[in-house]
Formats: sequence, C-alpha cells, structure tokens
Amino acid sequence: MTKALDPTRPVIGNDGWEHLVGDIWGIHDYALEGDVLRQRYGTPEAAEEALRGRPQHRRAVLDDTPREGRPLVLSEFGGIAYTPEPGRPWFGYGSVGNDEQFLAKYRELVDAVLDSPSIAGFCYTQLTDTEQETNGLLRADRTPKLDPEKVRAITARPSKAIPGDLISAAQQASLATSFGSPPTVEAEPAEPAEPQARELVAAEEREAD
Repeated sequence: MTKALDPTRPVIGNDGWEHLVGDIWGIHDYALEGDVLRQRYGTPEAAEEALRGRPQHRRAVLDDTPREGRPLVLSEFGGIAYTPEPGRPWFGYGSVGNDEQFLAKYRELVDAVLDSPSIAGFCYTQLTDTEQETNGLLRADRTPKLDPEKVRAITARPSKAIPGDLISAAQQASLATSFGSPPTVEAEPAEPAEPQARELVAAEEREAD
C-alpha cells in the first residue's frame, strides 16, 4: 500500500526480524557485550551469517531472501538501565551500578556498531525512561542521566560503514557559514602572462591613448 501511494518512500516490511520484503532490513539485537556485536556484524561475511541465523531468538530473514544491497540497520540495541532498588518495577536488557559504568557500557556498544562496515545505521534503545521501561538515556522528566557532551562525542564518531570520501565531503560541508555560504577562500596569485599576451595588452593600451 505504501509503495502504491509513494513509490519513492523507503519501507521496512517487518522491523526487527523475519524479513521477507522491504527496502531496509532492521534488526533488534540486545547483546550487552560489544564483543558479541563485533562477532555478529564486524565483517560483511559475519553480518550475512547473522542475518541467516537468530541474533535475537527469532529468524532475521525468512525463506532465504537475498539482501541484494538493502541497508542493514540495527534499529534496536542497548537497553542499559541502572540496577533497580528492591521492589521497584523495572524493565531493561541489562543493568549497571552507576554513571561511570553506564557511560562505559554505552561506549562499548556504540563503538562496536560504529566499527562495523556493514551496519548502515542504528537506533539506540531508548531515549527516555517510560513507565516501567527505565532504560533511557534521559529520565522520564527529560533530565539526562549522563553528560550529554560525552554521549554526543561517543555517538558522533564516523562509522566505518561510510566511505571515506563521503566523510570528507561532509566535513567540508560543515565548514559552510550559518547562512549556507561556503567560507571565503583567498584566490591564488595569477600565473604570469605569456610574452605574447603582454605585448597584445601593451598594443591595446597604445591604441587607446
């Protein structure tokens, strides 16, 4: 139906697992060890093998459907939460004891994803705590659990899935001014004119006099 309405719009047929059709293959993988993510997605061959298996207790792809260039996106991963107080409702995929451990685990997981040459994008689970789901980077009142600048530094590192020339182009584009104009570049000195050109200019000046 979506393609009938807008054939240009990318569609995910079944995000997370059991892919059969669609333009993007989204995978949910809540492995809490960076080494496990590296084993599954650290090389193109490993990623293809993971897609043929059950990285999150379900088959990632049905009927041996070939990927045929579809981007692989880790559309859910992470799920880090603080160890809950006794008797307090809690939902997460793994727990840490303090801020330092939280940041270290976040770096471990994101580094593994960004080091993959096969993962075209990712979505961390999750942005904010929501009721019993206490695995957000922010609390329910939107106050950050970690220093936002430290989280940004970890998350903003270029991915190895992006070709180096595209990274260079993006970095160059970031030099544009806030109004969208490129920075002023001083022109290089002009090459000395050839003798014939100098004589022509001199002749034209004499005629003008």
